[in-house]
Amino acid sequence: MTMKFVVHSTICALLGGGGLVIAQDAPAIDIEARKASQETLRRHIEMRERRLADLTEEISGLARRTDTRIEELVTLLSNVRDSQQSRHNVSQIKGEAIEGLRRMIETYRRERREVVERLRTDRSRPMEALNRDIDLIDARIEKRVADILTLAASIPTRTDVDRIESTGYGSTNFWGGWYENTRVSEEWRQNRRDGVQSTRQRREVRQALEQSIRELEDRRRTLTTNLGRSTLSPPARQIQEQEMARVNAILEQRRSQLLELATPTPAPSQTVSRNEARDMANLLTHARQDIASDFSKALRLFHEAASERDRLHGLRLNLEARERWLEENNATELPEEVEAAPAGEEAAEDAPEETPDAE
Repeated sequence: MTMKFVVHSTICALLGGGGLVIAQDAPAIDIEARKASQETLRRHIEMRERRLADLTEEISGLARRTDTRIEELVTLLSNVRDSQQSRHNVSQIKGEAIEGLRRMIETYRRERREVVERLRTDRSRPMEALNRDIDLIDARIEKRVADILTLAASIPTRTDVDRIESTGYGSTNFWGGWYENTRVSEEWRQNRRDGVQSTRQRREVRQALEQSIRELEDRRRTLTTNLGRSTLSPPARQIQEQEMARVNAILEQRRSQLLELATPTPAPSQTVSRNEARDMANLLTHARQDIASDFSKALRLFHEAASERDRLHGLRLNLEARERWLEENNATELPEEVEAAPAGEEAAEDAPEETPDAE
């Protein structure tokens, strides 16, 4: 009994302990199954491509609708001015519109920074698509900046208006003479109100443009330093050069806009009454709600489209890897088996030769 146990243990040690290795046949590769999986993956990619196209179309539609509504508001407000009855209501409405546009620009800039960071740090993402996102965001920012400049320029600046106006002449019984009745001109009062509003809005817009110029100049210095490094990889250098071109173009645009803001522009000729100004305020309130709703939805869809695009990029890389594997392994497939020999021939061939009997 002891001898059997020792023999059994020795055999187990040799087989399982590394003394002997029992070779196992590798499972056969099912080429047809691999081909079928590629077709399934292609259908998956087509489905995601349709989804991305639907998202892109919906985002474009929301963007066009938002641009149309904003342009309508800017055109409406920039063609009117306050009257002596509305005092400064119209100018305040324009200021609220400018503030809303500035908040929209800040949202665009935040999204742009995130896209630039993904482009810089994650090389697995499609570079061309991210560059298109940056160009699209830059175009949207420039539209909103142009709208702000239009509204700020439409607020009348202060002009030379006589402060005192005559209201007629009267007489005194004591001296028997005549005197002139005067008062502070309402036109002068309105001109002063317009000047205060215009100065404030133009100052705020000018400060925002100057701040943007400082940030762009800092960004350009950083890019110049990065591009001067010899250790910069070719893909990273390409990204930095593209961003440098964008920064230079925007910087030139900001300086031009700063000069445009400082240039006097003719004031709108159409004035509105107090009631009309109140109606405009209600119109702006409702329009801002619609624009904010569409803008938030477009932003959400933009994030969804970015995720969908990354998913689609991964699926395409997977398909390319499968196609490459199939191409390489198809070339190394075993040849088809030859037709089996008739029964008896194989045995005859393998049978040992007979030796003659010894006499």
